[in-house]
Amino acid sequence: MAKRTTKKKTVKSARKQAPMVSGSITRAEKAIALAEKKLERVTQRVDKAKERVTQATAKAKETKRATAIAAAERARESLAKAKEDKREATAALRQAKIDLRAVVKAERERTKLEEQEKRLAEKKAAAKARAMAAFEKKWERQWERKQRAKKAAKHSRRKGKKRAQENKGGTLKEADAEVTTP
Repeated sequence: MAKRTTKKKTVKSARKQAPMVSGSITRAEKAIALAEKKLERVTQRVDKAKERVTQATAKAKETKRATAIAAAERARESLAKAKEDKREATAALRQAKIDLRAVVKAERERTKLEEQEKRLAEKKAAAKARAMAAFEKKWERQWERKQRAKKAAKHSRRKGKKRAQENKGGTLKEADAEVTTP
């Protein structure tokens, strides 16, 4: 079997390559694309309407017939409507771009907030770990101190028994037996 020459793409590396884009940003970008297409179509309509107006007015001046004059008037009206549509399409495109900027800003704020929360959680965990370590260290010191105190007390008791026995003139075992039996 042939050896793999290229690095196998993992989910992690794929995530690094294609940054995650939220649905709201994608929708805003689509809205901008649609607004641009609409503006393009309306601009073409305006251009065609201008051509019709110039042709109709030229024909009306030439023939001076009522139908030609009426056609020129209708062409002017359609041009006015097309220009109004173009203004609306331009406004819609402008608004879509504003919306996209707002969505991107909100997304940036959200990610920043998430990062802050994550850092805060990490700080809390580190502080808790430090506090636990300090508590354990303190507890160990106390326990060792108690053990030393016990050992010292036991040692001093034995020493005391030994001295008492020496004063009485007996052995250590006898002294132990006397102390344990009241």
